[in-house]
Amino acid sequence: MAGINLSTGAGGGGEIPPSMYATVLGSQPFRKRLLESKIVIKGDSMTYGSYLENQPRSGIGILKEYTIGLPGKIIGAISGEPKKVYDGDNVGLQALSDDEYELHLALAGKITLTADKKEGVVSLSVVEENPLVAAQIAQVTESALQDWIIEYKIKNAKAQYDFIEKQFENKQKEFYSIQEQLANYTDRNQNVLAASYLTRLDRLQAEFDLVNTVYSELAKQKEQAAIQLNKDTPTFSILDPVKVPKEKTGPKKSLYILGSFFIGLIGRAGWAFVRKSVEDFFKALKEIPQN
Repeated sequence: MAGINLSTGAGGGGEIPPSMYATVLGSQPFRKRLLESKIVIKGDSMTYGSYLENQPRSGIGILKEYTIGLPGKIIGAISGEPKKVYDGDNVGLQALSDDEYELHLALAGKITLTADKKEGVVSLSVVEENPLVAAQIAQVTESALQDWIIEYKIKNAKAQYDFIEKQFENKQKEFYSIQEQLANYTDRNQNVLAASYLTRLDRLQAEFDLVNTVYSELAKQKEQAAIQLNKDTPTFSILDPVKVPKEKTGPKKSLYILGSFFIGLIGRAGWAFVRKSVEDFFKALKEIPQN
């Protein structure tokens, strides 16, 4: 678990409602970043997605599949219709593969965010069988959430700074160019007093003064935009750092008991449904004359 104080820092991008954190956590890009993050287990480095793929299925998952998900399995087996796969590339969208979709579902119940709007504190918890993995994923989630908050809060200031910086760079090139033209023209005509020379010199000087004025103003605006960007960038206080858990938080025994009850109930109901057919089948076998 980790407690993060979000009350510090300016609100350049507006306040973030607590309900948005759950939306961010469930978004495809956020989950993809977590699945691609590196974790270390017994000295070996791997992605979190690879770790999940190599984990044996939990008893709770099997119970869910054959209790809550059993009707869907039966209907799918009876219909025999293959799953439809929608390719988003045709419309410029990126679709998840079946394996990626399963990983996203597996990730859904492992990370929990709770926000205290009054105190401005977000609590993060990660549930994993391996406590070291849980701690590492908590750190990755904490970092990813902070990056997202920063990007959200400074979005407007960053766009303003990028625009001014681009204009400044263009005007800087123009300033250097006219500055060199003025210097070269003056050097080549040091002893010339012709009216045409003076006219050309006045024009170059006027152009230089105009570009210099705009260039100086953009330099000031760039500095102001940089200050605003730094001002809008939020800071974070880690109230309760991520730690390796020492005690299990789940799964609850009641879930196993409930799952076993449902399996037994469904098994008895299924046997009652097919019992007559099975007895008739074996009775017919006995009545077949033996040669």
